[in-house]
Amino acid sequence: MAAFRATLEEVTEADLVIQLLDLSSPAVEEQAATVERILADLDAAEKPRVVALNKLDLLGPASRRRAVTALTERYPGAIPISAVHRTGLDALLTALDHASRGDSVPIEILVPYGREGVLAELRKIGGVERTEYVERGTLAWGWAPRSAAGRFRDFLFSGKA
Repeated sequence: MAAFRATLEEVTEADLVIQLLDLSSPAVEEQAATVERILADLDAAEKPRVVALNKLDLLGPASRRRAVTALTERYPGAIPISAVHRTGLDALLTALDHASRGDSVPIEILVPYGREGVLAELRKIGGVERTEYVERGTLAWGWAPRSAAGRFRDFLFSGKA
């Protein structure tokens, strides 16, 4: 644990933190909580951060959906990726680009038809990079100020349109 803490101490000098969570680990939530505690102890919990949920490819569809849903509730804007299959890497790069803009987080939402005001709000307070129209509504990829990201919690997209 001391070596892990020493590694995390480096974030006190960072402008941006990239937190990579291993979705295939049965202890992923405990590991994330440990990182949170150490970052808080280092007064680094409020640093701009992008969270990547890696190893998507090692989970079945139901397990993947559960894990991504649980962790995106805890980390709004977390990016599900599979480094080995290169899935989600464009979204991760976009998230890093936006995070470097200041205190904003990436948002991937599914807005039901008839609720276009949600997209208008995202455009007003953050931005929308692209949209895609699917059967259940409009998928939108964009960013929002971290302090306002919770407004979109009910619309977070978990990977199945």
